[in-house]
Formats: sequence, structure tokens, C-alpha cells
Amino acid sequence: MAATELTNIQSTIQDIWSPLFMDDLYQDNLLINLINQDYSGDIRDVGDNVRVNQINKMTGQTLTIDKTGGARTFTPETVTTTGIQVVADRRFVASADFADLTDIQSMLDPLSARSQQIRAAMVSAISEQINSYLYGLLAPASSIVAATMNATVLAGARKYGADEFWERSKGWYGLLGTSYWEDMLLDTTLTSGDYVDDRPMVGGQKGMRRFGFNLFEDNSAGNADRGLFFHPDFLYWVQQYEPRFKVSDKHAQGEFAYMVSVDLVGGAKLGHDGAVKHTLRTLV
Repeated sequence: MAATELTNIQSTIQDIWSPLFMDDLYQDNLLINLINQDYSGDIRDVGDNVRVNQINKMTGQTLTIDKTGGARTFTPETVTTTGIQVVADRRFVASADFADLTDIQSMLDPLSARSQQIRAAMVSAISEQINSYLYGLLAPASSIVAATMNATVLAGARKYGADEFWERSKGWYGLLGTSYWEDMLLDTTLTSGDYVDDRPMVGGQKGMRRFGFNLFEDNSAGNADRGLFFHPDFLYWVQQYEPRFKVSDKHAQGEFAYMVSVDLVGGAKLGHDGAVKHTLRTLV
């Protein structure tokens, strides 16, 4: 295959697959949907860094109103922010060999069954890498052993968030491993309609709202016996705007084959007071 034709195929795959790939990734990965992604700057390559700013709490004033004209004057506060630099120091990669040129050409049709299967396999590989990376950054100030997930445990997590003054406008979330999710489904208190506010949805998955938390089952590897409760600002995530695809002929390596790779550059860091903005419940 001529180099110019390979270049054209790569350009077409980049244009067609990139937005579809990101849509699929966000459908596939719960945690990346829920953490803070509000930052200033652009990520173009590994090592780039951006700044995440958070407005600090204001004090306010209480004034006494009286007949002498009290409470007419006030002292404005200067709005201050706490900034955290987040470095995009990870490259998440998925690559595959194809012996048959028709597999490469099938990728040009995003609706073909073969194209969707290949894209799903690559998305799953990238998603698992990102998920493992993000979970590896957990460093809660509080982690409690819980033999089962029941109303008492969930209420305790809610109390922790309230005691640590988690801001409420962004919502509070809980990602439960399969064992804990099963416990919750079998707890009549938690499954009763009296405790249901609505059915939140993230990444195509419907969750449950209980005791102020939007709860979702997270069946990613290693999470069977883990419950993560958090405010979205506990972790900051930054990433390239789009993944990059490359198609190469392997004839120079003595192979009648082709290689397709996709990589996505990103990075994450615990947010301001992030240690107290998330808490873990585990079986061990």
C-alpha cells in the first residue's frame, strides 16, 4: 500500500474515530465522568501542565442595625483562589496488528460491525488503564473497614461528608464495587421506594440516590470489595482534547501486516483538601 494512501486512511480514521472514541470512553468509565475537569490551559503533549483554580471560602459579616445608622457600611472581601498545577504525565496507549488490509479499511466505516468491535476493544483497553491510574491516586484521610454495605455504613459516609463541609451544588457520589452493590440491593431499607429521590444517570448507567449520594455500581477490576464516596473536587483530571491515531505499514520490519495505535495524554492530581473530600469503605 502506498504511503500516501496510508496517510489518507490515518487522516480519515482520526477525523471519524476521534469524537466517537471519546464518546465511547465516557460511556465506559464512571470515575472520569465524575471528577473535576475544570482547568485553564491546553494539553498538547506529555509533560504539559495546566492550572486548576478553586475559589476560597469567604467570611462575610454580621452587622447590627440600630437607630444611629448602624449596618450601613460593610467591608468587601477580596476574592482569593487556590491554584493547583496538574501535569499531563501519562500516555495511555492501545495498539493492534492487522494482517488483513480489509480490517483497516473497515475502520473507515464507523457503523460497520467490525469497526465498532475494534473501537470497543481499544476504548476498553484505554479505559481500564485510566481507571487503574485514577484509583491508584486515592489517598483518603478516612478509610473504614465495613463487612457489608448497609444503611448504617452509608449514613456514616454521609455524616463524614457533612462534617468535612463538602460543598453540595456539584453533588456527592458513591462508586460501589459489585460485592457492596449486591449488599445494597439486598438491604430492604436501601431498596425501599421511600428512600428514592430520583434515578441519576452517568455514562449511560442509571444509579440510585440514597442518603444524599448518587450511587453507581463500578465493576472495574479490583473494585469488588470497595466503596468510594466523594465530592467531585477531590481529584482533578486533565487530558488532550482528542486521542491520536496512527496507521503504519510493517513491511520494513519484514511483515505483511499493519499496525494501528491510539494514544491519549492526560494526568490527574488530588484536589485542594482532596484527602478529606473522599472516603473509602473496604472489606479489608
